[in-house]
Amino acid sequence: MRKSTLFAAAAALAVGAVTATGAHAQDGDAANGEKLSKRCIACHTFEKGGARKVGPNLWNIMDRGVAASEDFNYSDGLTAAAEKVESWDDEAMMAYLEDTTAWLREVTGDSGVRSKMTFKLPKEEDRRDVIAYMKTLSEGS
Repeated sequence: MRKSTLFAAAAALAVGAVTATGAHAQDGDAANGEKLSKRCIACHTFEKGGARKVGPNLWNIMDRGVAASEDFNYSDGLTAAAEKVESWDDEAMMAYLEDTTAWLREVTGDSGVRSKMTFKLPKEEDRRDVIAYMKTLSEGS
């Protein structure tokens, strides 16, 4: 097999993997995501008009921009990321919930940036479920 053909095949597989990850995020179990989100209530509220805590209120998070809650003072790292990632889509949220600091470093290109949020969801299925739940937190759901 020629190198160019091998490269094209590898690129196609990589694109398929990204597409599959995005598709999987849409297949989450919102009811399980709501249960999993109980881990987050120490720092976040979920109801419309809910108070901010250590972290911002998460109502409508999937429909608003990154670092876009008007009543929350975001870190410099997340504010810088918001300049490059306009909104929370499945792919961005999947990567963010897996490792917030790694996501910030990748998006901003700053190897020294750290996230204030130290909580991680290492299991892909858990992240899909939490995202499915967060998608229910809006007027349109």
